[in-house]
Amino acid sequence: EMLLMELALRVTMRKEFDKQLGCVNFALASRERALAISFLINDDILYVVSEPDADYGMLPKKILQIIHS
Repeated sequence: EMLLMELALRVTMRKEFDKQLGCVNFALASRERALAISFLINDDILYVVSEPDADYGMLPKKILQIIHS
């Protein structure tokens, strides 16, 4: 529960920079035991957790392709 509350707060805080930097496509955290990637879809957040050795260059791009298809 605490993880999801923090995630929602971070997404909201990132929106403050949209005018200057553009919208966030995704946010990625690389941890010792997992990759955590968050995507904003309208007013919802998609939170994906994968194995730490996943391709962090390709995985978010593949997920974005699915979201936008």
